[in-house]
Amino acid sequence: MYVGLNADHIDDGSGPRKSSAQVANFKTEEWSSWPAWIHELEEHTVDEISTDSERDANYVHAGWPTRAEVTVEPWLESRIARCPQPMGTGPWVTKRVSIRRLMVDIPLEELTPSSSFVAEVEEALCKFAESERFLGLREVFDKWGDVLALAFEFGTSASVTGPPSRIKVLDESPGLQLGSIAAFPSVRTCIQGGVLDIAHDDLTAWLSKSVPPERWAKIKVTRVVPITALLPASLQSEVKNLYAQLISYRPELDAKMVSMDQHVDGSKHALKTIDKLVLHAGNVIQSILVNYLDGTQSHLCGETWGKEQVFSLEQDEFVVEVATWLKNERLSGLRFTTSKGRISQIYGRFDGQPTVYSSPGGVLVALSADLGYDEDLREMLCNIQVS
Repeated sequence: MYVGLNADHIDDGSGPRKSSAQVANFKTEEWSSWPAWIHELEEHTVDEISTDSERDANYVHAGWPTRAEVTVEPWLESRIARCPQPMGTGPWVTKRVSIRRLMVDIPLEELTPSSSFVAEVEEALCKFAESERFLGLREVFDKWGDVLALAFEFGTSASVTGPPSRIKVLDESPGLQLGSIAAFPSVRTCIQGGVLDIAHDDLTAWLSKSVPPERWAKIKVTRVVPITALLPASLQSEVKNLYAQLISYRPELDAKMVSMDQHVDGSKHALKTIDKLVLHAGNVIQSILVNYLDGTQSHLCGETWGKEQVFSLEQDEFVVEVATWLKNERLSGLRFTTSKGRISQIYGRFDGQPTVYSSPGGVLVALSADLGYDEDLREMLCNIQVS
């Protein structure tokens, strides 16, 4: 048994992944006895947890809290949004049988951040452009992790996750073995701690067998903090301010604002990463749709009755400038410039009042739009706002 201080990555919807880098250290190097935040247990518990999303089911299956139970900072929301997430919908049921032997609840005040972690955050925040600082922090989190577990339990556990109907069948099966569970492709198992060979043959025998401390595992996580909580307050503030700036917009010119019938707000996607922009255009821009790396899409702005054209972004490439042309209360043209220097074709026409949207060091993350209707009662795209 080892109380490690390595953080976990939780951007991936398939479940937590342990970082190989130790992000924190204890302020007290040695204790004459166990600290007050470690408690011995000897409890046998059975939990049944229902979840509605595949992501939550994967985390509960591993003994972790659901996404709603974790404090998600804007930078972490951004990391989750740029990582493909499982899109399956439940319900799922996780049944977990646990032998709880040790409970740990570390006060944050007992920890100090790794000096290397602090140095790498400082280095990222010292970069010249906002986009460079953003990418620098991404590399920091890719290495050090997203959250640090502070409250967790050691012992042994067996978890089974699947559709409610399958879990009910397994509940009614006497002498349950892992081999029999494998007959249900929609059901997954997770054995933590103990002797796995015994668990495979007979779960009842595995649960009743005495297990020495060196075979205990971390079977349940109940409280985590973002790794930025370890940083000095000044650095925490800089990280928050950076992400606040990255989801704002500062147009270089005032765009023509017109009175429209409908406004589509895309700001709810502002913490995601754009994969491609899909447009329909002829003499004017008829519609625009934003596809994100996590598989989600923005609201379709306009109608798809023109020629479809796609502007795809490469890995670690962002739109850093949007040029628009407005004429007769219609969006007549669009052009994108990326962080790698690529300039798109002009979609629609180079005609009307030009406006350039950019933010020094910033990137495009979302589009909002004003919609109206033409003489044939078709939606027309009249104006956009960028975030």
